[in-house]
Amino acid sequence: MSTLHANTVETSSGGAVTLTKQQAAKVYFNVDQTAGSILVGSFNVSGATDNSTGDFTVSFSSNLSSANDTAAPLGARNYTLQIHDTHITTSSIELYSRTSTPAVGDQTHNTGALFGALA
Repeated sequence: MSTLHANTVETSSGGAVTLTKQQAAKVYFNVDQTAGSILVGSFNVSGATDNSTGDFTVSFSSNLSSANDTAAPLGARNYTLQIHDTHITTSSIELYSRTSTPAVGDQTHNTGALFGALA
């Protein structure tokens, strides 16, 4: 096995390297609705708002470049997260936590991520 040690990586002409094909999450959230939409864990999230039972909004610290970026709501225990299709913007996303019945309910682990570009 080889090991690479470097302090700086530059292009062959000495400039900054441009990394391409990066697909890292631009937003990540884990919201506990049972405690009033408390953020348990997050990245690029300024806050979460409890709209009503099973309905909450996550606001971003830095806006996305498009409201059409990919959202991956991962769900909660025995629940799924559903994106409110008319309430996704470059600065926030509204979600519902639903059972299979499809009743809504407050859950402890509502997690998700968004992918795309920052504005």
